[in-house]
Amino acid sequence: MILQLHLGILLITFLVILYTDFNALLWLLGKKEKLSEPLFKKLHIAVSLGLAGMIITGIIQLLPLREWLFTNQLFGLKMFFVGVLVINSFLVGRHMKLACNNSFNELSNIEKRTLAMSGLVSTASWIGAFVVAKILF
Repeated sequence: MILQLHLGILLITFLVILYTDFNALLWLLGKKEKLSEPLFKKLHIAVSLGLAGMIITGIIQLLPLREWLFTNQLFGLKMFFVGVLVINSFLVGRHMKLACNNSFNELSNIEKRTLAMSGLVSTASWIGAFVVAKILF
């Protein structure tokens, strides 16, 4: 039951991320002048809640296996990815204002690099956490 809830949260969160990233791509390509701040605040909250839900359901699943998992290096790597996602979620909340208040062309090169790095870190961490979980279980 908990595993199905965990995977359901993952699926819904993944779909929200796809929608968010698609709109961000349109903004990056100049197809959208600016992103809607009220919408993106809601999307950011949805992804943050999804991440929190996955952490909570993950902890519940972890409890019976904790002795084995705490000695497993792959589990440590998965927790690293999850930690990066949590930290990056706070940064995304701040960076989001750039895309809501400016067109992509109005950003400085440093701002563009910052957004790109945040996106790459997020994508790599979601993929990394998923792949490691598939290997572990």
